[in-house]
Amino acid sequence: MMKKSATMTGIEKRLLLASLLLLSSCFLLPLWRIEIFAPQYPEGLFMQISLSRISGNVDQINILNHYIGMKPIHAASIPELELMPKILAALIALGALAAALGRRAGATLWTALLVLTAGAGLADFFRWGHDYGHNLDPDAPIKIPGMSYQPPLIGHKLLLNIHSYSLPDLGGIALSLAILLALLSVSWRRPSFQNLRRRFGIGLALALGFCAAAGCTAKPQPLQPNVDSCQHCHMTISDIRFGGEIITRKGKIHKFDSLSCLLRYRAESNADIRSLWVSDYLKPGSLIEAGSARFLRSERVQAPMGDGLLASADAEGLRKLQTAIGGEILDWNQLLAMPPGTTPRSK
Repeated sequence: MMKKSATMTGIEKRLLLASLLLLSSCFLLPLWRIEIFAPQYPEGLFMQISLSRISGNVDQINILNHYIGMKPIHAASIPELELMPKILAALIALGALAAALGRRAGATLWTALLVLTAGAGLADFFRWGHDYGHNLDPDAPIKIPGMSYQPPLIGHKLLLNIHSYSLPDLGGIALSLAILLALLSVSWRRPSFQNLRRRFGIGLALALGFCAAAGCTAKPQPLQPNVDSCQHCHMTISDIRFGGEIITRKGKIHKFDSLSCLLRYRAESNADIRSLWVSDYLKPGSLIEAGSARFLRSERVQAPMGDGLLASADAEGLRKLQTAIGGEILDWNQLLAMPPGTTPRSK
């Protein structure tokens, strides 16, 4: 007679079947998404990697990569795109067999195989990015000795003046959830996990609360002089005391060399803005939220683009600077009410 502990319970089977359903969705959903923002493409380019194809602005990305010597990206030259659908189909078939047999040992073995396959996929993705970023054409138009252009495995990376973002897409999220459900299925009756389950609700609530408190949003990045370029005028940022940043709701960060460029971009673009940040003139290298800053407009402020504007959170320090060089102090709403490019004045 089969031991009770060797047989999967109803909830364990349901968790395993839910995992298989999520895996099946990966045939339809893109696994990974890469987005690129460059001065030539201020609105951004994207590429989606699915099980058997690559879609998005691939041609434009290949043009951009050509200048730094990266190989063109063609689906036909990537054998993994032919193998991945077969591997996933085999995994789903083995998982369905494990669920039908109802043995915990079979489910555990399948879950281990799923985790190892996903890990091997990430390792192969890293290898693919390393190859594209390091094996460069020696006759490329742009050559910087010792420079490589490997895209990030996950997250954000700045490559010269190109911002590259790499994140799981809907299929990658479904795959991650499938692995989580499979692990839950084979751990459900373990004594240590039973205790963990009792704490799971509290832990999840705390995690969500922490994310809500933290905003779960991208944070402003320090402006890098002579490296970053302005999203509006495309000039290299040379003086970080006058710049600023816009963060979109998708977490994209646009940098500017002056407040006038930031204001013009805000007025002219269709970007879905989450927050705006400006450089604190009196604390070089520090970024503050635009709504909490005060602004000095004076013809004696030598700012990029000649806008005569600077910002600071130090109200007292700003008043002292006004006494020394003249001008008028404005808050954020007053600044927005002014037409971009308004000539600065002294008092």
